[in-house]
Amino acid sequence: MEYERTTSEFNEAQLQIYRLHNIWLECRVARSIGDLVKYKWKLLDAEVELWNDAKRVDKQQKTTYVKKLNELNEEINPSKTEEDLKKIFNKLIDKEKVLRALQDAAGKGAKYTVQDERM
Repeated sequence: MEYERTTSEFNEAQLQIYRLHNIWLECRVARSIGDLVKYKWKLLDAEVELWNDAKRVDKQQKTTYVKKLNELNEEINPSKTEEDLKKIFNKLIDKEKVLRALQDAAGKGAKYTVQDERM
């Protein structure tokens, strides 16, 4: 039996956007109650969702999302002192910002258009 070669026309971007939306909601809750462990794991979920986009955007646009994420992952380590926890919290926020910027750069986040000057 001979099979015809086909290419999938299904684009998973919309489903990924829904998954990211849910991850961002969970990040907001974890961040607002100070649950750094949950916040860290939810950001890892977002990183996994956007990892291939990070590599693609870096190559196409000469950006450094992969490098930034790797650096932030190195700086986010468990600690016991309150000062270290504040630093980790700030690094988690930095990581979320990088991931959200990547989502926009990958065309799966906010979309901006030029407004008519008459408005």
